[in-house]
Amino acid sequence: MKQVIEKRVKQVEPSLSLELETQWFDNRETLEKLCLMSGGHVRNLLSMLQEAINRTQDLPITAKAAQRAITNLRNIYRRTVNKEEWSILAKVSVSHRILNDKQHRDLLFNRCILEYRYYDEEEEMQNWYNVHPLIKGILEFKEAVAQLEP
Repeated sequence: MKQVIEKRVKQVEPSLSLELETQWFDNRETLEKLCLMSGGHVRNLLSMLQEAINRTQDLPITAKAAQRAITNLRNIYRRTVNKEEWSILAKVSVSHRILNDKQHRDLLFNRCILEYRYYDEEEEMQNWYNVHPLIKGILEFKEAVAQLEP
């Protein structure tokens, strides 16, 4: 994800050769947080990066600007989820599996649930699902997870 940002920065301004982690961002943790909160989704990463830049007067991008960008996109995800879907997301976050039904497919297509693929020891492709990292910070999701606990 860091390489995506580096390539994007060089596309916009090829003459700039600033060190990404120290001169574009106030610290490495700010950059890493944006990358992690994207869930590996490039569109989310670039959206948050643009929002953080819009909230910054001068480089480097601060942790505060990055957090506001994260919060902004998190709020969009909050509005995407219907009341009855929070429990579905909570179950997916525990099981890392989805059912083949309309509700799970809708959440997958809305990127509330992310699908990751990998090859197992026998070189068979496996799917692994999880809730988008942005959703994990939403109160309704946290409450739904707490209801799952015995």
